[in-house]
Amino acid sequence: DVRNKIGNTDSIRRTIRRARRKNVPEEPRSMQFVLPEKWKTTMGGESKEFLIYDSESENRMLIFATSRALTILSSASLWFMDGTFKCSSVFAQLYVIRAEFEDNLLFGTGLQLNQKL
Repeated sequence: DVRNKIGNTDSIRRTIRRARRKNVPEEPRSMQFVLPEKWKTTMGGESKEFLIYDSESENRMLIFATSRALTILSSASLWFMDGTFKCSSVFAQLYVIRAEFEDNLLFGTGLQLNQKL
């Protein structure tokens, strides 16, 4: 029986969580953290700038977007914005802006905010 060979559900979940955490840095404890270079660019074939703004202040704000996403946002007639409160503990909110493009809803930009909007 395959189920007996792979283990129980809780064991599998723990193994998956551990594997995922290997590539994720420890969560910062204060706003004075240094963002590693690999998190400032896109992943995949051609690495492109992704961190477009870092206020590096007490009320720190990070803004992430690609130049293509900014082009799409600037030409879109409709934006969809959403703020979620489940994010890194040093930030108060993750705010996302999406745009309609060729009948799809695409990621435009993400903002890590120290204060809620």
